[in-house]
Amino acid sequence: PFFRKADVGLVNLESPISARGKVIKGKKFTFRSQPSAAPALHRAGITAVSLANNHILDYGPPALADTLQALDAAGVAHAGAGKNLAASRRPAVITLPGGQIMAILSFSLTFPESYWATGAKPGTTPGDISLVQADVNSANAWATVVVVCFHWGGELISEPRPYQIDLGHAAIDAGAALVVGTHPHILQGVEWYHAGVILYSLGNLAFGGGQSRDAVQSALVQVVFSSSGEAESVRARGLSVDNLRTRFQPTPLTGVENLAWLQTFGALSRAWGTKIALAEDAWADLSPPEKTQNANAKE
Repeated sequence: PFFRKADVGLVNLESPISARGKVIKGKKFTFRSQPSAAPALHRAGITAVSLANNHILDYGPPALADTLQALDAAGVAHAGAGKNLAASRRPAVITLPGGQIMAILSFSLTFPESYWATGAKPGTTPGDISLVQADVNSANAWATVVVVCFHWGGELISEPRPYQIDLGHAAIDAGAALVVGTHPHILQGVEWYHAGVILYSLGNLAFGGGQSRDAVQSALVQVVFSSSGEAESVRARGLSVDNLRTRFQPTPLTGVENLAWLQTFGALSRAWGTKIALAEDAWADLSPPEKTQNANAKE
């Protein structure tokens, strides 16, 4: 229901949607979803997906082509993969209720490198900093809000690697308002950087790829943008993604479990001075250091 209420519901789609293709040989984990997954995403309130990740080509270019076609037919916008590099760099474009335009870009920094698109080869957009800066600058020239998705970091690593911080900063310096990170499968922290917000990793959502005891909690984040395209507020809700308990359906945390999640998320974000406070509705308000300091001064 949180997605259905939002103007834009954005997730990372970690699987091709197809009944075709041949599985990539030599890869330990490979994923593929049936064509019914595309309309299911739309019914769930997912309006946009990032595709630049290390699984979208698990069944080769034919399955990627089917994925793009299925998402288009279902009315789900997408970015980060295409029939060539130019197509993969093309942003998803969404018109918001107030008439503002949101552009979503997606980049992969995960192996295998063979999944990265080139001039003539299908694949994902590689997260080269020059491409990131160029594409964000270009989108910022016409879009009200620019969102950048990165598939980055180490699996089950709770601290962002230095290159994640550098790339996140570079994206915001180029004009992005929000950076969303995926791939670690577990939580990493949140940084307010200049006028933008970096969500280094939110963990899993609906992930059928395993039952790891290390990846049992995650976060759903709600961002409200101003009419000029800046993040006005950021809120997070703790989720249980323990598949043994939830049967692959993410469930909001409550009570003591939600407090424990809040402590974990707060500790991960403390390095950047981000303040996290639990509200009465069980959501957590995330505030930048400057905003918190100003509020305290007034008090």
